[in-house]
Amino acid sequence: MLLIASLLASIAARADGFQRPNGFHRPPRHAAGTTRLRAKTRALDPLDELEEYWQAHGAKWKRTLEILDVRAAWQAGECDGVLPSGKRSRAAAQEKLVDVARALELYDADELQIRRRFRNATPSELLPRWTKILEERDRLRDEGAWDAAVVQSEQQREFQQSIVKGEVESADASPALSRAVATALSPVLKAAANTRNKADGGQLLELNKLQETAGADAAERWLTAALLASLETEVADLEPRAAPQQSFREREDELEAGEGLGLFGVGVGLALVTIVAQNVLFGGGGDGGGGGVVDGFPTI
Repeated sequence: MLLIASLLASIAARADGFQRPNGFHRPPRHAAGTTRLRAKTRALDPLDELEEYWQAHGAKWKRTLEILDVRAAWQAGECDGVLPSGKRSRAAAQEKLVDVARALELYDADELQIRRRFRNATPSELLPRWTKILEERDRLRDEGAWDAAVVQSEQQREFQQSIVKGEVESADASPALSRAVATALSPVLKAAANTRNKADGGQLLELNKLQETAGADAAERWLTAALLASLETEVADLEPRAAPQQSFREREDELEAGEGLGLFGVGVGLALVTIVAQNVLFGGGGDGGGGGVVDGFPTI
């Protein structure tokens, strides 16, 4: 009888089909969900996540990486001495004779060789930067600031887009201009945007296009913006190279050949005269509606 009672007690203890180990306590449902969420967002290897992102959006980065390479070469002094024609000056080999926009035009025309820093980048090459970005994302999530950071990034992107394209600002964009004023000035804003985009070789327009399209949602667009900011910071931190000294004879030869700063200096002078004339005829600066926003847009 004692043996039968023992067997019955054992069967009753396992009636639910599972016998918990000693010391085990079922966690609350919300805690289990949190654990699964954390594992889902952080267990993915950074390289795997980057390769997935790059497969979806890598082609959209092509033009931006070309722009960054040209800007990097210009910043490092590798374009010093390049004349607007694309030829190298010997009389001013250490001078910046072209701006980034003209250097980009020469590169597009295959008249200026640019060292590869970012073009054709592979996920492995971008991994160190990507890892730091994911660490920042995890920090924001831990602090409960991730959602706010994504919203703020979207608002900044929309504001930049409205300025670059000369469009009326959306209700959620920067309040720098009221919608009524922006609507009244819409043709002016578009004209200013077109002039600025032509002047910078379309750089701002291209960078804004990247941030708009390289991302399936706002969170992924945040990753795009963060990666772009990382690369732009690298470019800005580049130190100019030390240029070789030019002999007096080389300067004399070039001046005799009619090369150098002559025509370039005249062009700059005419541009300054044009700007002064425009300010006199149409007014400049002041407190006119909308001018501060357009003029104050960060340049590349």
